[in-house]
Amino acid sequence: MKTFSPKWIAPAGIAAVFLAGGSLTVPTFAAMRPILQVIPVSIHQPAQNPLQDLAFATPSTGWLAAQGELYATTDGGNHFRAIRLRGLNLTDLTPLTSHTLIAVSQSPSGAKLAISTNGGNSFTTRPLALNLANNVTFDTLSLGYAISPSRQQPDQGGTLFRTNNGGKTWIPLKTPEPALAVSIDANGFGYIFTQPKITSSNQAGYGEGAFYVTHNGGRSFQLVNRISGPGMIQGAQIKMVKNGAWVMVDGGAGMSQSSYTVFRLIGQQFKPVLALSTAGAGPAPGIPATHHTTPIPQGPGSYGGEIFPISATRAYFVGGCAACGYGTTSVTETMNGGKTWSKGTAIPAVNGMSYTHVTAFPSAQTGYLLIQGGQNGTVLRTRDGGLHWQAIYPSPKPSPVLGAQMITPKLGYGVGIPGAANDVLMTRDSGATWTIVGQLPVHNPLYNGPQSAQIVAFSSPNVGYIIGSDQHLYKTQDGGKVFAPFALKGGSGRASSIDMQGRFGYILGALGHHAWLTRNGGLTWLPAASTDPVSLMADAAGLAKTAIPTAARAQQANFLALGPTPDSGSFMLSSQTGYQSTRNGGKTWKRYMFPHDQWITWSAMQFLTPRFGYAFSTYDGLFVTTNGGQAWVNRG
Repeated sequence: MKTFSPKWIAPAGIAAVFLAGGSLTVPTFAAMRPILQVIPVSIHQPAQNPLQDLAFATPSTGWLAAQGELYATTDGGNHFRAIRLRGLNLTDLTPLTSHTLIAVSQSPSGAKLAISTNGGNSFTTRPLALNLANNVTFDTLSLGYAISPSRQQPDQGGTLFRTNNGGKTWIPLKTPEPALAVSIDANGFGYIFTQPKITSSNQAGYGEGAFYVTHNGGRSFQLVNRISGPGMIQGAQIKMVKNGAWVMVDGGAGMSQSSYTVFRLIGQQFKPVLALSTAGAGPAPGIPATHHTTPIPQGPGSYGGEIFPISATRAYFVGGCAACGYGTTSVTETMNGGKTWSKGTAIPAVNGMSYTHVTAFPSAQTGYLLIQGGQNGTVLRTRDGGLHWQAIYPSPKPSPVLGAQMITPKLGYGVGIPGAANDVLMTRDSGATWTIVGQLPVHNPLYNGPQSAQIVAFSSPNVGYIIGSDQHLYKTQDGGKVFAPFALKGGSGRASSIDMQGRFGYILGALGHHAWLTRNGGLTWLPAASTDPVSLMADAAGLAKTAIPTAARAQQANFLALGPTPDSGSFMLSSQTGYQSTRNGGKTWKRYMFPHDQWITWSAMQFLTPRFGYAFSTYDGLFVTTNGGQAWVNRG
């Protein structure tokens, strides 16, 4: 990163302004002599280790694993108790009972098998070969299985091992072909999924696999059936239930997509019941190119997460789409063995949270979903079989994730909580706590996630506007309790962004076809010639003929934020790397630089007093500053 002296004067006749964006450019707009002062900015966010795994033994008892920490709950996630783990970094949580938990701990120095019999309060450990650390399953405290990948082809099948003494020793088992997945119960009954050894003369083996059954704990195996197709096979997971079994086979991957196929034991064979082929990942694995029988239901999203069966005929499946609304997560359910699946609608307001999911359904109605990503990961809970979801971690207390605006240093409004995109929230303590005060009357949502633009705009503590998940504009006149549809003449009632700063504001119509501005807090709205957010706010505030909008366009600024008193001429241009502030109509500027490892995409920013300001990010939530912008604290 380049550094600057506190003051820098441009040569005569050259306009040099450092504005929005990470690069340093010399715009070619009207000449001026700016003095630019660079001010480092600090961003403070909660210090929490990212979550790595989730497991529940019952609907109320479960655990979350983070780096060096374990969080335990006995009330279904309403409260979590932190347990410090000295020298342990747990993954692959396997609960055997409400008190017995087995996990794997990996570190640069090696791997360990960690066993707790007191609900995770303490663990005994045993050395575990690194080659076994990623494929360990236990059905009792003593009986477990693991797969050691081939050294030559670690992404393909390997050797199956069994332990009868809780991991003290491991015995290799002979399998017909290299094993990719295993599930064998305490009675010695179970299945393995294998793939033929890949050689230079057998490249077709990448698309071949086989299911085998054992009745004696892996001492011998019998073929159930084989699968093959043009789709590549790269992994599998087997989930056994009473009188049945489900298997998810992972296919190719590319362009943030992955193909997959879910098989279920039907009669004496495993047959496909859910599949996804994508342009970036290729055909679904195990499906012949000549398959013309009963169509296989298509899985949700563009990549697979996890299959979680409840019984031989009922199961949940989690999928995602990285290219949909900043990344979406969907859950679908079958109650008839995969013949039909529920519509895999994306969970509202759970966007931009990465692509990895861990699922636990300890009962048919109660389920937990870990979405790994963002700063620390988010855990959702459903109590109605996946119809509705509620965030319970990092906090069960609601806070807006789609949009927010502070009206005063204490009072603010927001919209959207994980699982409920149209809930309206209010804060009276600068964003420290939020309460749900109303709900937008949305009937046909078009999207379920954040937009990059501002969607919350209040002109006073009682009067405000919010864009709903149907992209329609709604107005409240009672502080967010009741909303009614709002449309302007010449518009459709749909909007893509709205901003209100004091008495100045604008509405940008859907697809950017129409725009309106106000100079009296929304009492009247006038058609605007421009559809650029920066130009709209500059026009509304009477700044169109100053150097500010020109400078903003030169740096591709996202929006223009007015100062505590717009008439005084304090303005900011937002960017990911920082923002610029001028107090004299753009003649001189100060550049506030964010830390290089904490770049945040803002959708709103404004100073309400010379020292108090707020900013909102659809990825990270609400931030406030009380010292004029030199330090920002996350309240999300």
